[in-house]
Amino acid sequence: MPDLSTVVNGLKLPNPFVIGSGPPGTNANVIGKAFDEGWGAVICKTISLEADKVVNVQPRYARLRSRESNEIIGWENIELISDREFSTWIDEFKQLKDKYPDRVLIASIMEEYRQEAWAEIIERCEQAGVDAFECNFSCPHGLPERKMGSAMGENSDILAEVCGWVMDAATVPVWAKMTPNVTHIEDPVTAALCVGCHGVSAINTIRSVIGKDQGIEHPQDLSGTKIGTQRGSATTGSRLSCCPRWPNASARGGVAGRGRGYRQTGRRGPAPGPAP
Repeated sequence: MPDLSTVVNGLKLPNPFVIGSGPPGTNANVIGKAFDEGWGAVICKTISLEADKVVNVQPRYARLRSRESNEIIGWENIELISDREFSTWIDEFKQLKDKYPDRVLIASIMEEYRQEAWAEIIERCEQAGVDAFECNFSCPHGLPERKMGSAMGENSDILAEVCGWVMDAATVPVWAKMTPNVTHIEDPVTAALCVGCHGVSAINTIRSVIGKDQGIEHPQDLSGTKIGTQRGSATTGSRLSCCPRWPNASARGGVAGRGRGYRQTGRRGPAPGPAP
């Protein structure tokens, strides 16, 4: 049987397939199922210290279909980060590491522009046993009014400062998650790596408005729509174009670069098998 195991920043993965932060990592139950199915690692849905400030709305999804085949080629969402209590996440992290001690559990974290908040979330997650962090500097609708998510990732100076706080507090690998909604993705990538982040992951979703016929008489009429972010096959080219623009990882002492993609079906590309 082929051996797909790999080591990334000291993390031993049974295979290189990692579930990205989002609904597939929304609680311990689904994360455990992913481990049972053989995934190499799981990044939980993004968490913060004050879940009571997170208010998700309904509905929060829209579909983009091909005119010719009616196939779904894009998804838009305005979903926020996890609205579950931070203490609940800490309990579930402990449960997962007790049940799956050899599996890699990565916490996706997002906080306000306060050093003490970043230090606290890192300390408490590490005490619960998480193996690494992915700092969410990329979510365009991740509470920008609190200067969180892409509000940080779009400003390389702020991103560098916050990454510095994170690296001062963390004792496990740290990846910075990039937003594509910038002119030059090289700038925030360089900012994160220069202050010591072990790697970067790219990209998060792309700002968009879908659900309106572009052939209508007044395309500027966006009543009834919300600006959200899109993923799916319609964004493949934009996503792939970001990866070659990262600084040369080999010149920075083994920095990890993690490309993020989205599966439309189980037929496109290999699926992870049981862990060896």
